[in-house]
Amino acid sequence: MIVGKLKDLNRYKGLNQNLDKAIDYIYSANLYDLKLGKNYIDNENIFINRFNYIGQKEFDCFFEGHKNYLDIHIILNGKEKLGYSDISELNQVSKYDLENDFIKFEGPIKNYIDLKVGDFVITFPEDIHMPKISINDETIEKIVCKVLV
Repeated sequence: MIVGKLKDLNRYKGLNQNLDKAIDYIYSANLYDLKLGKNYIDNENIFINRFNYIGQKEFDCFFEGHKNYLDIHIILNGKEKLGYSDISELNQVSKYDLENDFIKFEGPIKNYIDLKVGDFVITFPEDIHMPKISINDETIEKIVCKVLV
């Protein structure tokens, strides 16, 4: 997991060719112009999901993991809390969904990150995370860039 300021995202170029393309896109595009839902950047190699939602109470959220994609979480407006724990402390509660590259987990949150405009989090496939935890009742505008690794 990498946590930082969006202005420093380019420091992580060189880790993966698709990540490099995603970072270049993030810096060159007006992310606010992306449509809600799925936006293809490089076919299934890189795409961005854009969301608008009200954050949820922690007990209504769930842990998620991936096998084939890393996520770059970027808040456009609002703020949210993201929880994370080591996979060894969690229980897998769903089979792997290949089409959505998704596995659901349950267990205790060991750490939190508060995300606001100007922050980013990269979660690699081994980083089990719980997004969408409410800090307040405001609407959150967010993108998650999915990068094939």
